[in-house]
Amino acid sequence: MQKIGAHVSAAGGAQNAPLNAKLEKCETFQFFVSSPRTFQFKQPTTEQIAEFKANCEAGGFTDTYVHASYLINLASTNNKTRHGSISLLRKGLDACALLGVTGMMFHTGSAKDYENKADGIKQAAASINKVLDGYKGKTKLLIENAAGAGSTIGMNFTEVGELMKLVDKKYTKHLGVCLDTQHSFASGYDWRTKAGTDAAVKEFDKKIGLDNLVVIQYNDSKTECGSNKDRHEHIADGNMGLQAAKNILGHPKLKNYSFCLETEPEGRAKDIKTLKTIRQK
Repeated sequence: MQKIGAHVSAAGGAQNAPLNAKLEKCETFQFFVSSPRTFQFKQPTTEQIAEFKANCEAGGFTDTYVHASYLINLASTNNKTRHGSISLLRKGLDACALLGVTGMMFHTGSAKDYENKADGIKQAAASINKVLDGYKGKTKLLIENAAGAGSTIGMNFTEVGELMKLVDKKYTKHLGVCLDTQHSFASGYDWRTKAGTDAAVKEFDKKIGLDNLVVIQYNDSKTECGSNKDRHEHIADGNMGLQAAKNILGHPKLKNYSFCLETEPEGRAKDIKTLKTIRQK
């Protein structure tokens, strides 16, 4: 059965995330293991890790997710930024493995300094290889599709698929994908119709493979389809509307995935309830 959850606060330590998720009536959840707006990584303590696991077990959470720092840019031509991104992503992945987290999603970055975007994608893949070099944990590194503004990498399923194919095959078992519905809508995938949803799922399976999909971030959109703008909205209040949620949750090939909302805390309880109601129909 599909699980419905949200990105919840981990203020005070990772151990508080499952407690907050339970309060919000989540069945799964994602959180930040460290501040997403700095290259300084705060490692969870041994006590916090043990408490996190105990709280997850008490709350009945069997799959959990972490969102990596927003500062990541694996394709940067600035060595300091690129190497800092690789190091930060690996520190986060190692911490997630200790916590027993299912997957850690990240934004790949931008190819703005490349004449050919394909070269930026190659550099990002080479950086992913470095992140995963020697990694033996069970937490998967999840490439998140982008809304497509500027020269962002992963703006469509073709680019995400190309990126994955360029990663060394010995690391692919540690790699997966997180599908953000708003980002894909902003990139031109129209979930509002059954035909549009079928086409998007078919393209995802062809270019990336549904077997590589690990989790879905469900967000409505403040902007129109094809806007290339990353602007989340509460469910049914945005341009995707309620029908998109019905199409996505009701699609036979998306029945076994967890859904994490990334909407604002105020009004999120309604979002969770709405998705749960759609799922049950």
